[in-house]
Amino acid sequence: MNRTSSSQTAGLSVIEVLVALAILGIVTAAILTTFLGSIRTNSDSGRRTQSVQIMNAIGRRVAGADPVVLAQPGTPIVWGYGGLTADFPEFRGDGISDPDLYRVVVTNLGAVTLGSASVVHYSVETCSRSAGGDETCVRGDTAGVAPGPEDDAPTGLDGIN
Repeated sequence: MNRTSSSQTAGLSVIEVLVALAILGIVTAAILTTFLGSIRTNSDSGRRTQSVQIMNAIGRRVAGADPVVLAQPGTPIVWGYGGLTADFPEFRGDGISDPDLYRVVVTNLGAVTLGSASVVHYSVETCSRSAGGDETCVRGDTAGVAPGPEDDAPTGLDGIN
């Protein structure tokens, strides 16, 4: 009997391995791009949520007649980036990850009168910066009392204090 042996061995050629690696690289790049976009979106949402929390906290202080936040007409009060914790130390550790990443502007928009009742219309704007440097702001309006002289602490709105 005559036996013939085959010299071919089973396996993949170099070209097949390179094509498989290229396809794997493309799929990995697509998944990584989606993942990084999701992380960025989540981070932006978190900053916006914290901006709203800060805006609401300042708005409650306006309605409660806290003289620190009652802006004079035509003179907005501005806490720049890194300036919030000086007047609001409770923001540190109060659910706000880093208050230094936020800027707040409180503006007195003037008196609003309805019948015999009069309140002051205030605007509270809170801004944050993304890692790329883009600034995103949220703005809300609230009512409060008119700011008094510096040595006179105003009383809050009825039902607030």
